[in-house]
Amino acid sequence: MDAVPQFDILGPLRVRLDGVEVPLASGRQRLLLAVLVVRAGRPVPVATLIDEIWGDRPPARVIAALQVHVSALRKSIGDRLRWTPGGYLLDVADQAIDARRFEAAVAAATSRLTGGPDAAVVDELRAADQLWRGEPLSAVPDSPLLAAERLRLNELRIGALEMRARAELALGRHHEVAAELTGHLAAHPTDERLARVQMLALYRGGRPTEARAVYRATVHAVRTQLGATPSAELTSLAEAIDRRDPTLDLAPPSLPVPPTRFVGRRAELDRLGDILGSTRLLTLTGPGGAGKTRLAVQLCRERITDYPDGLTWVDLSSLADAAGLPRRVADALSIREGGDGELVDAVVTRLSDERRLLILDNCEHLVESCAALAATLLGRCPGARLLVTSRVPLNVPGETVWPVSGLSVDGGAHSDALRLLAARARDVRPDFHLHPGDVEVAAALCTRLDGLPLAIEMVAPQLRSMSVAELAGSLARRLDLHAGRAVAARHRTLRAAVEWGHQLLPEPEQVAFRRLAVFAGGFTLDAARRVAADPDTDPPATADAVADAVSRLVESSFLTASVGSGEMPTRYGMLQTLHDYAHERLAASADATATRRRHAEWCRDLAEAAPSSAARCTAST
Repeated sequence: MDAVPQFDILGPLRVRLDGVEVPLASGRQRLLLAVLVVRAGRPVPVATLIDEIWGDRPPARVIAALQVHVSALRKSIGDRLRWTPGGYLLDVADQAIDARRFEAAVAAATSRLTGGPDAAVVDELRAADQLWRGEPLSAVPDSPLLAAERLRLNELRIGALEMRARAELALGRHHEVAAELTGHLAAHPTDERLARVQMLALYRGGRPTEARAVYRATVHAVRTQLGATPSAELTSLAEAIDRRDPTLDLAPPSLPVPPTRFVGRRAELDRLGDILGSTRLLTLTGPGGAGKTRLAVQLCRERITDYPDGLTWVDLSSLADAAGLPRRVADALSIREGGDGELVDAVVTRLSDERRLLILDNCEHLVESCAALAATLLGRCPGARLLVTSRVPLNVPGETVWPVSGLSVDGGAHSDALRLLAARARDVRPDFHLHPGDVEVAAALCTRLDGLPLAIEMVAPQLRSMSVAELAGSLARRLDLHAGRAVAARHRTLRAAVEWGHQLLPEPEQVAFRRLAVFAGGFTLDAARRVAADPDTDPPATADAVADAVSRLVESSFLTASVGSGEMPTRYGMLQTLHDYAHERLAASADATATRRRHAEWCRDLAEAAPSSAARCTAST
């Protein structure tokens, strides 16, 4: 079988046959070959070849001249160059052309790197870059097609270089990245993508002064060579370097990498940072969808430098058996030795002389086991600090509990809730802007969603195809809002988020929760004791049992409590999302009629006892 010629265009054009370079004659012959290689696998019409080779000055016998060049090429590369009804065709596979091999390698790496940095993929990209020998298609006369191809290939290479450099940064190879990009930036001084990666690599390598110098050089080149203004991304990175923003530091491999930018909760993050510095166990509680995990991730990113031995993130959402808790924590700490009964001791040994932050995420279904582990670590590992996310507190001595609620709508367009709505809307509609006339409607929409980040992120994509007012008008069944397939099953809908926590409640608390749905607004403990107790059906049967259930429902984030003072009693309530769910449960239960009757009797008695207080009676739903 005849050897297949190899065509290299990532540098000076050359043809190799069995590893030996094939000589090419005239400039026009090289130009003809370059056009055919760029269009390899597709017929190139004669008219196109004439335009590319001679432009608007073809010779008198241009067809004959073209055939001469074709004939000469055939002597070099054989019958791979043939005539078809559509024109001349260079019939070779993609593997025979270096540029096609490079493109395939970049496409494969792009797909594989979506799952996170991978050293093997980085090595493959580095090997693919070795195909480059200089400016693509050099030593060939210019033509419109080749000029466009040079530009495309150079852009592809820079994009691949940036992708590889960012992957290497994620692997902690900032020194190698900084060294390699120096030459590339010298060749492409106006390329802000490479400049940003170089600045970050230098900063992580402890060279912030050099990072600022790269910024100044890039700004100067963009202004003088392009007559343009540096991008906001470049300037923002420079400002972050100046203030030594901790989010520029390399996040530990175990820390989740959110797909979107964190929005809001600035004051809350600052306060939590102070609390985390003064307590050894901080638990973030709150209902499903409140953003506990996301808040914990951001807190860790901002405080990572406080822990010289690093931080370790342990996701417990998929752990069904509490017996597997020690193994999950040990795996996160890369502890391999020891049987199941010895793992806690192995974890203690590892943490006993470290200053490390251990994060236990999604603990509510394993709360007793997590509480036992936390107590052990706090008692035996003086340098360890724990950050926990759970819908219920661990109730361990020394625990500080921080309830995470919905985002605020105070402040109009500048409120956290509306900023999140606008940010997520821009993810699906880049030109989205919250107009002043929409602010009030958007605030009402976010209020109806209890300011829950999960709920706001569920409705925002709908702004791709409708206005804020139309979205607010169409929002009916909040519980059935959908987040998409990429989200964990328990967060795909608001209903799923509520049901996850509801299933963890003991039955008396589930019953009390649904009965309390008869209150459209808030209620006092006396009202709850009167309405939710039913001695004839499911417990809670007594007023005291209802009081206990109310306390536990507050602890489990199913009720909110506005603690009273003086003669003002504490008032309890539900987020609207939770109220919708509780109301559904009540309507489907056997005790709905009896509960509504007791509620009506309570309203009647309240009105009869104090007519002036009748307005305080909350209407039944």
